[in-house]
Amino acid sequence: MNGRRRALIIANDQYENEGLRHLLSPAADADALGRVLGDPQIGEFDVQVVRNEPAHVIGTHIEDLFSDGRPDDVLLLHFSCHGLKSESGELFFAARNTRPNRLASTALSADFVQRCMRASRSRSIVLLLDCCYGGAFSQGVSVRAAGDVNVLDSFPVGKLGGGRGRAVISASSAMEYAFEGDQLADDHSPRPSVFTSAVVEGLATGDADRDQDGWVSLNELYDYVFDRVREQNPHQTPSRDVEMQGELYLARRRRQVSTPAPLPPELQEVIEHPLAHIRAGAVQELARLQRGRHAGQALAAKRALQRLADDDSRAVAAAAVAALEAANQDQAPDPIGISPSVEAGSATTAAERAPHPHEPDRAGPADVAILAPGTSPPSTQPGVAGAVDASSRRVAGGGQRQFIAGWGFLALLRRRRPIFLVAAAILLAAAAAAAALLILDRSDHPRVTDTRQQDRFSATAPWRLIIRDTISDMDNGCDVTVINIDGGEPVVKVTDVYVGGSFQVHETGQFRWEANDPECLVFQRSGPGKAELPFVPEYRGETDAFDTTGPVSVQVTNFNGNSGCDIALYDATNGRKLDSREARQGGGPVSLDPGGRSSVYVSNRYCEIRISAG
Repeated sequence: MNGRRRALIIANDQYENEGLRHLLSPAADADALGRVLGDPQIGEFDVQVVRNEPAHVIGTHIEDLFSDGRPDDVLLLHFSCHGLKSESGELFFAARNTRPNRLASTALSADFVQRCMRASRSRSIVLLLDCCYGGAFSQGVSVRAAGDVNVLDSFPVGKLGGGRGRAVISASSAMEYAFEGDQLADDHSPRPSVFTSAVVEGLATGDADRDQDGWVSLNELYDYVFDRVREQNPHQTPSRDVEMQGELYLARRRRQVSTPAPLPPELQEVIEHPLAHIRAGAVQELARLQRGRHAGQALAAKRALQRLADDDSRAVAAAAVAALEAANQDQAPDPIGISPSVEAGSATTAAERAPHPHEPDRAGPADVAILAPGTSPPSTQPGVAGAVDASSRRVAGGGQRQFIAGWGFLALLRRRRPIFLVAAAILLAAAAAAAALLILDRSDHPRVTDTRQQDRFSATAPWRLIIRDTISDMDNGCDVTVINIDGGEPVVKVTDVYVGGSFQVHETGQFRWEANDPECLVFQRSGPGKAELPFVPEYRGETDAFDTTGPVSVQVTNFNGNSGCDIALYDATNGRKLDSREARQGGGPVSLDPGGRSSVYVSNRYCEIRISAG
């Protein structure tokens, strides 16, 4: 990632006013947190600690942090001090020179911090509040009963601006305050901070990496800290308020992942299937997982491939060995926990390896890649089952778009029924495919070219390529290449299409096609199609075009055993990518911005989706 990672730690444990009790934990907390955040193998933050300074000095440091922030920067601000509530209910942070009866001029208001955050260009801001709260009242004012004040109300993330990228985590859900004469008091004796200790412990040990993917996200860290704090003090409840799209990764797991994460149950069933050619279908997905960013699943995939390398089927064993050898060539000997986007042996820091907080995980297998115009395709793995030749499809308006639609094993997962039942259904359907499928297409779309009886056809951009797999025996999927006869260059190349797929094409001319099996049915549909919101796509791959006047919402209804799905939005007139997001399980629908374009379509690799106005 290109953005900087900057952390400012405010630690105030000494106070000039006698009414503010000295705190025991801020100094130690600041040192420990600064070390773990600044560790190049963990956080790789540029850390600055400001300790026991007057309010105006602290305010300058805070304003500098946020004012200098760039959009891709990750900014973290940590407070360890007294938190004070004024008579009007406003939250303040105590500095060395703070006077409880002059908070506006001698303390830092939460409103000031909020304004600085709102004005920052950074899209990734984290505020950690580890404060010992007490009430602040002038001497002689009537004492009010102790009560709760929601700390997060002082930082309403919906009003922080920018629309995304802000998170506030507090050591407790409310601040309890009491009054004793002219002294501030609370109900607990002084002790080291449980909250910051849990943050440091979770990052330093890597135990906060709960999904074993090699990275500690903000949500994982909060869950870990919440549990640790509640274990040690049931009366303290950390709280959070997050407004972010996607995951924000705060640190890398320094210790190597040693416990493999569970593989999807459907994949495990295929690995253990009694038929060798079914087991062989798992190799491609295992190779993808081994190359992926999720370190726990990469370890599980590696061990599964090692077992398949001893399979009694020579074909399965050879494919597994090839996948293992390809991974060894591409990665350093100890790849677990390192982002696959980094070259093995490079001196890249943990911050540069960290996944971008708002960009979808583009690290995936070459044979399922959908790349934006002008980008280079990921390298293929020679010898691996389902390896792909990197040919390209030209897009109107310049540039090239690599489109290699690899369904392979993923289609097997999607069916979610016994393999022999699927094969039987395809066998029965194949007998009627010559007429029924074409009739179905013509009923919905008046201009359909059935290319099964010819390998040449004419098409005017835009048009759609439809592929249907009706292979009845030993189904290895459909590999289809469409070539421009005039230029001799591949326009579209799709591999391992199971069941079916639809793909938008933006080129006019005379074309010929090649397929790996005569039972791969190929159709050409004129135009980009016409869908109406809301709708469920007929095929995976690329949807028919539809009109929109604003954001497009995509809800994943079935992840098919995957932890996330890459969803992209394209301009239907020229095939240019407009926006992309990663949908994560439990994350709700994703919103795609058409950028003012009115006719668009959605690209989806392997999930079941529903599209509506967003």
